[in-house]
Amino acid sequence: MKKHMIMKLQLPLLSSAEAAASESTDKESQSDSISFRIRGVPTDWSREQLQSFLKSQENGLDVSIKSLATDAGEQYQSATITFPDLPSRLQRHPHWDIVVPATFNAMAAGEQYLSIDKDFYGLTTLFAPTPGDHKIE
Repeated sequence: MKKHMIMKLQLPLLSSAEAAASESTDKESQSDSISFRIRGVPTDWSREQLQSFLKSQENGLDVSIKSLATDAGEQYQSATITFPDLPSRLQRHPHWDIVVPATFNAMAAGEQYLSIDKDFYGLTTLFAPTPGDHKIE
């Protein structure tokens, strides 16, 4: 005759407040872990100028600039960024082109765009040393 063993498993129950806090933390870590690339940043912009411009595009937008470097062609800069809360525009579509008005870009010779994407196709400069730090041997 076979004996069957029954095990009782108890899982802790979370209150609705604890469950909501856990879910919120999961969403924050997910959106903060997604890096986006910005191409077409004017070469005379600092991190602060880029951040200010991006914040002006959507009410309440918070953005963290992770890198800002001059592209290989030296016409523009590229940046990598993360958002604590994903902007509504990027929730609907993984690509966002923003027109840079001439008032924000003194060096523009026509209409210029910041292009935000998460695909990173092509070359993305993450760091560019200052001209004095370049060494040719």
